[in-house]
Amino acid sequence: MSMTEAYSTLTVKDFALLFGTEVADIQPSCRDLISIYDFRSRKLSGQEQDAVVCAVLDRLDTHGFTKSGVLAKARWEKGWEENLQEFLKNGEDIKALAPKYLRAGQPVRLFGAYVMPFDSLFEQHWREVYREWLFGKYFKDAPVVYEFGCGTGLDLAYLAQRFPQKELHGFDWVEQSRMTVDLLAKKYGFNMQGHVFDMFSPQSDVVFQKEATVFTFSALEQVGRDFEPFLEFLLRIKPRLVVNIEHISELFDAKNTFDSLALRVINERNYLRGFLTSLKERSAAGALEIQCVHRVPFGSLYVEGYSYTIWRPR
Repeated sequence: MSMTEAYSTLTVKDFALLFGTEVADIQPSCRDLISIYDFRSRKLSGQEQDAVVCAVLDRLDTHGFTKSGVLAKARWEKGWEENLQEFLKNGEDIKALAPKYLRAGQPVRLFGAYVMPFDSLFEQHWREVYREWLFGKYFKDAPVVYEFGCGTGLDLAYLAQRFPQKELHGFDWVEQSRMTVDLLAKKYGFNMQGHVFDMFSPQSDVVFQKEATVFTFSALEQVGRDFEPFLEFLLRIKPRLVVNIEHISELFDAKNTFDSLALRVINERNYLRGFLTSLKERSAAGALEIQCVHRVPFGSLYVEGYSYTIWRPR
C-alpha cells in the first residue's frame, strides 16, 4: 500500500492479492473504478483494535445478533420491502437498491486486521470493483445467468448493464424481490425476470438451461447448515458453472483471535457452515468438480463474506 499521511490506499496490486489473481488479470474497467474511488484506510491502533474486539464479544455474550434460517423470512420481507419502496420513491433509481446491511462508518476487515476507511462508502465501492472483476472473468461467456437469493436485484441490474445480451433470472424467497426484479426489467428494458424460490425447499417451474451460470452472493449464509437440498437441486439442473460468493467457514483458523471472532459470529447467527466440506466430499465421489476456492481477506466488521468457490456438476 502507498502512504498518504496516516492513511494507506489500496492499489491495483492489493486488489489482485485480495481477489487471488495476478495484476495483469485486473481488467481496465476495474482499474478505472479503483482510480475513481477513495480506497484509503488506516489500521486501528492496539487500543482501538481491543475496543472493537470487546464490542463484538459483548454483543456475542448478550446474544445481540439476529439469526438466519427459515424463521427469518419475515425480517427479509420487511427489509426488501423497504428497498422496494425507496426504489419507487426515488424514481426507480438503481442506487436505491443497495442493501441496508452495507453499513457505512464502521471498521472493516482487511488483510487480517481491522481498519477504518476514510470514505464511508468504502465497502460498497470495494464491492463494485470486486463484482466488475469477478463477473467479467466468470460470466462473460454465459448466455443465461441465474442468481439465487437475488435480494434487491442490484447485482442483476449490474449484469444487465454490463452484458445486455444475456438472459437473466433472479430467484428469492420473498415476493418483494420478484416484484423489484420485474420492475427493473420494465423500467430499463433489462432482459431479466424475477421468481419466488425457497432454497430450504427448492422447487421451480422454470425450465433451466444447462449452458447457464448460477451464482449466489451472500445468500447461502442464510441457510446455515440446511444447504443440502439446494445443493442437490443444483446438481439436478446441471448448470455449466456455479459461483458461490460467501464466507467459507472452513478457511478460518479457530486458533487465531481475528478468525475466531468471525467463527463465533457465524455460529451465533446460524450462518452457513460445512458447505465447502460437502463440496469436497461430492467432488471425491465424482458428482462435481471444484475449479477454484479462494478466501478473500476483506469483509465487514463481523465476517469476511466475499470469498468464492467456483465449481461445476459433472
